[in-house]
Amino acid sequence: MKWLLTLLIILSCSSAFAQCGGVPDLSMFDDFDGITTFLARPEVRHSPCKRTPPTQVEMLAHLNGLRSGVTQSKTVAGAALKDDKELLKLFGEMHNRDPRSAQQGWRYSRGATVSVTPPCKEVLCAMQALYGEELGIQMLYMRSKFGFNTSHLAMQEGDAWPSQDLGTVMAMLEDMPDSILPINEGMRFLHLPARGRGGEEMIAESLMHVYLGWHELNESEQTTSLAHEVGHVFGEGKTDKPEWLNLSGWTKNAANQWVMGRPETAVLGYAQTNPDEDFAETFFMYRYNGAALKRRQPEKYRYMKERVFNGAEYDTVANCSGVP
Repeated sequence: MKWLLTLLIILSCSSAFAQCGGVPDLSMFDDFDGITTFLARPEVRHSPCKRTPPTQVEMLAHLNGLRSGVTQSKTVAGAALKDDKELLKLFGEMHNRDPRSAQQGWRYSRGATVSVTPPCKEVLCAMQALYGEELGIQMLYMRSKFGFNTSHLAMQEGDAWPSQDLGTVMAMLEDMPDSILPINEGMRFLHLPARGRGGEEMIAESLMHVYLGWHELNESEQTTSLAHEVGHVFGEGKTDKPEWLNLSGWTKNAANQWVMGRPETAVLGYAQTNPDEDFAETFFMYRYNGAALKRRQPEKYRYMKERVFNGAEYDTVANCSGVP
């Protein structure tokens, strides 16, 4: 079913990147059909060009670099603040009501009314007071760089992110090239204290909601599920176009169900579900095992390179220094 990862499916080296001791041998993962479970994807650990997540100092430098030099006094979500207008804008975007909530069918509140204790006027101080010294800075950084809003305060169902889990999310997002960021301006990336919705157990979905089952996965599996869902976000507006459908011969049968006319192009059995899952799985493979995708499905590799990743390649360590 579109957008869902259910529990039934489970069972360089430049300074910008993590150090790697030579070229990773991913040939053992070249057999797409040999991968039998959706989340058992060792490519995540062995992929070239994995970035080192930023330190607190680096995140603060990034945020301070956003300053325009224009200071404003403004009440934002109930908090009386005085700071640079760009930081005030970010703070407001994180705590005001998401106008798309009604379309998504989720019970968002009308926006958060926050109480900053102890009182402080600056945005960075307010974020730390609301979410913690480290998490507050990390959440503001993620909203700025990746576009995702990880605050739970403006949504009734949302729960606070544990620090370690949000670190896993950020590490996966750092694997994406800067040239395609931000991924989605203002989209909520939420941690939900539930097993799923609509009576179906779930791990995560492309509305960027993470459920309790996600915590039962190891870090590699968590990254796999998140990267798959980010793939869905990038697939919006693309998966129903002939340029994508023709690569695998997607057509609809008499029952209005999608049929993959060229199943040999699927990177995993689950990719045969529909064009959306095909795209998300191909997106994952391009980023985390690009060499295998390039060998096995050069047309899909070229599509991802040109239409999604803006030319960034991850098939060899030698390409890491060229990733924008």
